[in-house]
Amino acid sequence: MDQPEKNLRSVSQCEFNSLSNKDKIILSSLLGKFLTSRREGEYILKLYQFSAYYVELWQCKKEDEILHVRTFTSINELDPYLDKIELPTP
Repeated sequence: MDQPEKNLRSVSQCEFNSLSNKDKIILSSLLGKFLTSRREGEYILKLYQFSAYYVELWQCKKEDEILHVRTFTSINELDPYLDKIELPTP
């Protein structure tokens, strides 16, 4: 039982992107580390961290449904979240 879980935790960004949106949402909430959320127009964006990339889930506020899933690796993409992420103090 431990082996399949280990394989899921090490899913690459390419493998993640090849999944259906439904599977991306499930995998994000089960195995990703939730960092924070923010509002963007009519959406609530939820940010998750995997080992080598980040995942944004775009949830429509009106429909209460996730309509878009996006991955990225650039730390520049984290700029809109920086005021919401608490970093540990040394």
